Amino acid sequence: MAVSAKELMSWSNQEGRDKIRAARVVYIYHDTIDAIGDSASTEEKTFEACRSTIDELKNLVGRIINRLNGSHVVVTADHGFLFQQKDLVADNKTKLTTKPSGVMEAKKRYVIGDDLPSDDAYWKGSISNTANGLIDSSNQTEFLIPKASQRFHFVSGAKFVHGGAMLQEICVPIIHIRELDKEQATKFENQPVGVVVANQPIKLVSNIDKIKFIQTDAVGEQFVSRQINVFIVDSDGKEISSRETINFDSNSKIMDERTREARLSLIGSQFDRNAQYTLILEDAKTQINYSQYSVTIDLAHLDDFF
Repeated sequence: MAVSAKELMSWSNQEGRDKIRAARVVYIYHDTIDAIGDSASTEEKTFEACRSTIDELKNLVGRIINRLNGSHVVVTADHGFLFQQKDLVADNKTKLTTKPSGVMEAKKRYVIGDDLPSDDAYWKGSISNTANGLIDSSNQTEFLIPKASQRFHFVSGAKFVHGGAMLQEICVPIIHIRELDKEQATKFENQPVGVVVANQPIKLVSNIDKIKFIQTDAVGEQFVSRQINVFIVDSDGKEISSRETINFDSNSKIMDERTREARLSLIGSQFDRNAQYTLILEDAKTQINYSQYSVTIDLAHLDDFF
């Protein structure tokens, strides 16, 4: 069965379950982006429509799985689009040198018809050489596509377009969403936040130096805080620096506000700039190495003062 997203969201939970119970596959059509972008009066709001679409699809998928007993959802699109913020000028238009007589459909980014003219200003092809040709290889219908991001015309707005052969138009997402059973779900609940070194490669040039870290996830419904022990070892695994424990517990959505620093003191003074040293990030709770990074120690410049 097929239904619009708007209609499905208007159903009560029981009504929805009753309507789709006998269906093996339910096709749900959502057109917020096209509805806004395809109109000259609203195309400026295309990116607002994209943001609204993400929110609407999130609510739609939640409704399907949590209220309508759906277990597998595939989110995709029938096409992508091009968008140009600046007003288009004459140079953005590819004019047809001759008016085709057998045109079936003429859009900004393509023309479909029979016996279409050829010209170096645009690409010409046959429907039989496309995916539709797998259905009917004898189809002699032709198509024209303007090169690059050109348009054939500017009627009814031309900033938002689709139907051509640019990567943004032909590549579409395919997102598979499945309901997890209880055992699978626990693997994704309350995961500790991720931690990475902010700047690489790591090079220490003094006996006491700072290393900056980034907490990759904000503490919230899906992520909990994590404590990390930070220290440096040599190629034999011997610790050659002080240890510092850092608590990564920020719930900020802004990554710059989730940075932390470790101030490490090197133990000893004989370090080889060509030797391999390693920064260890150890999970303070499990005492297991969480990650590690190569470190170069170059204190040679200190000798210049003596």
